[in-house]
Amino acid sequence: MESFNKDNTFGAAFAGFAASSICLGVLSTQAYTYFKRYPLDKPFYKVLVVGLWLIELAGQGLISHAIYSYLVTNWGVVTILIAKPIWSLILTVTFGVVTGTIVKINFALRVWRFSNQNVLVTGLILLLTFGELAVASIYTVKAFQLDSLAHLADLKTIGTLSLGLGMATDVVIAASLSFFLWNLRTGHRKCA
Repeated sequence: MESFNKDNTFGAAFAGFAASSICLGVLSTQAYTYFKRYPLDKPFYKVLVVGLWLIELAGQGLISHAIYSYLVTNWGVVTILIAKPIWSLILTVTFGVVTGTIVKINFALRVWRFSNQNVLVTGLILLLTFGELAVASIYTVKAFQLDSLAHLADLKTIGTLSLGLGMATDVVIAASLSFFLWNLRTGHRKCA
């Protein structure tokens, strides 16, 4: 506890909370704009947008609970950092990965459609997506088994693997969509 720095712990957590609040505001604005601009869209997409927004809202609620617990309820109690992690802090990771999985599956369906049902590329995207979900689930289970928040660093390898799989999935999706959409060009030139 001698090397405890509240800027690197509580300060970083608060800054992350502020950033996530801004992101939720942006997401809410995007959802509102979607419903205003596309009232005739398929019901599936409307339910998907509402569902994703609700998952993100619940995730923000979990983040709020964790930050409140650490910075208000336990204000000045430095030993909270060696207590078991608060359940809401652990579940924020799970909610984030669930949201990412839903979005990536939808992008995989786009790749499937634009690639004339390319099984290899779509399968790779789904394999990476579900791999990330599996590794993040392992992270969640192991995080609930920790005796102390200070031991969260013990899960660094699992966390890094999950983030790496997520990044790899994003790269494959972006490259695939770029490639297949490039091949679907109509040949019309831009007007000056």
